[in-house]
Amino acid sequence: MAKIYVDANRMMLDSFELAKNIYNSNYIPNDIIGVLEGGIFPAFYIKRYFTFMGKNVKEYLIPTSKTTKMDKTRKNIDFKMIELINAEINNDVKNKRNILLVDDVIYTGHTLENIIKNLKSNMKEIKIATIYYNSENNETRIKPDFYLYKCKKEDLIVFPYRLEEIEVDEIKGINNDLHKILTT
Repeated sequence: MAKIYVDANRMMLDSFELAKNIYNSNYIPNDIIGVLEGGIFPAFYIKRYFTFMGKNVKEYLIPTSKTTKMDKTRKNIDFKMIELINAEINNDVKNKRNILLVDDVIYTGHTLENIIKNLKSNMKEIKIATIYYNSENNETRIKPDFYLYKCKKEDLIVFPYRLEEIEVDEIKGINNDLHKILTT
């Protein structure tokens, strides 16, 4: 298994680069929905990019939790939050909404597939943006409309907020300051 380490600065820059690509495609979302936990950072920076460019975009977060191989249907998604988002978006009855669904990576595609199935709002279009896309592991028809990197089946992407996926000695090699904080 190949580990790809992504530090916080790289995550920020990649998120802004992804936002720039989305903006330059002329797709302007009304709403950005970040999938927690991994989508929180790219969604945050994409929203800031659009705000910087003078676009008024609403931002929402949908909590999810890590899933097991047995749980491919519900994917531990906070469906109450989806209901709240649906209700708020449906309040805008005059306009159809462009939705940008954001996550850090697509591995199997099940989480995004289930979120999309349950978003029943006043939508014009839903597009997906991720930093990484693992097409070899994707078990659905879900594909990102925007992504920066395609990874291989055996790649494990270690994001700065996923410390549980690496050993303490690996942290020292990646970020000595973080290693000191965690071990002293």
